[in-house]
Amino acid sequence: MTLGPVQLIVMEFENPQFTGKLLPSLRALHSEGAIRLLDMLAVRKDEKGTISAMQASDLTKEEAIRYGAIVGGLIGLGAEGPAGAKKGAKASVEAIATHDYGLAEDDIKRVTREIPKGHAAIIALIEHRWVLELKRAITAAGGVFFAEGMIQPKTLVRLGAELAAAGV
Repeated sequence: MTLGPVQLIVMEFENPQFTGKLLPSLRALHSEGAIRLLDMLAVRKDEKGTISAMQASDLTKEEAIRYGAIVGGLIGLGAEGPAGAKKGAKASVEAIATHDYGLAEDDIKRVTREIPKGHAAIIALIEHRWVLELKRAITAAGGVFFAEGMIQPKTLVRLGAELAAAGV
């Protein structure tokens, strides 16, 4: 199974007014094959501090098990060699059984504690499927997809200002 880059996104909404525009946008990107929603948790904290949550995923149970085993194996392999890969795959399958595709319970609790009253947050793991054809072309040319990352536009603006101040 070939995977595209996976991105963790955390979005915060002040006085959330979900008007039904976000979900159709995600669905359109999914139907175009650009992304796959591996796991998403939407958390809302009302003015009294009461938390409500909703979870969603594009993965079937079988896909989640396969995906989790691959990712767990890769993570485990880096830590303890082949024995770690088996341990990582087993832990991933167990996580899938409890519908935790990658968002650890402790991380979710930390994020929900930090959400101010009257705000909401969405935590999402998104696979960028649009990169898969590029990965295949790189491999066919004898290359490997070596590194990847995303940069926020505001980071580029800040970097440009720093370079200008340094006279570069």
